[in-house]
Amino acid sequence: TYIGVAPGAQFIVAKTENPDSLYEFPVEEDTYIAGLEWAESRGADIISSSLGYTNWYNWPTDYDGKTSPASIAVYEASKRRVIVVTAAGNVAIPQLVIPGDAINAITVGGIDSTFNRWHYSGQGPTYDGRLKPEIVCLSAAPVVVDPDERNSYFLSFGTSGATALASGICALLLEGHPKWNVDSLRKAL
Repeated sequence: TYIGVAPGAQFIVAKTENPDSLYEFPVEEDTYIAGLEWAESRGADIISSSLGYTNWYNWPTDYDGKTSPASIAVYEASKRRVIVVTAAGNVAIPQLVIPGDAINAITVGGIDSTFNRWHYSGQGPTYDGRLKPEIVCLSAAPVVVDPDERNSYFLSFGTSGATALASGICALLLEGHPKWNVDSLRKAL
């Protein structure tokens, strides 16, 4: 039996990316927004997103939390008390991925087992000077469940796993403090 970070959590699962493509397309940002709205309409308290868009944005000028539709949607969801935890991204150069620049998003970067920045972890600041990521979790070789096998694990690499860990921590904090909002969670983290 697998037990995650927040064993009492209930899940609403949405797939917004095209798994058959090696490339990103702007329409995937639209489906991300639709997934965000869909999960919110079904009562999601926390939305964890491990994806990112960079191909049609200019670093750093477009990374201000007000340019990309996905970042604007995250901000709007946060105004309705939805906690959005998102990956800083896996990038070869120091920058973030969209919607990691979103205002009120809790953006998660990665560290290795020696508590140093994982060399592919996205990082800011945003164009308007906000520090991103707000939190880091293990990105280099955490043990995770193998989704393709029964009772099997493997070592994972990337800020997606770190984001899942941070989302679980947020769920535990929200369980203990149900009236907290994004700012309360951010301060506690």
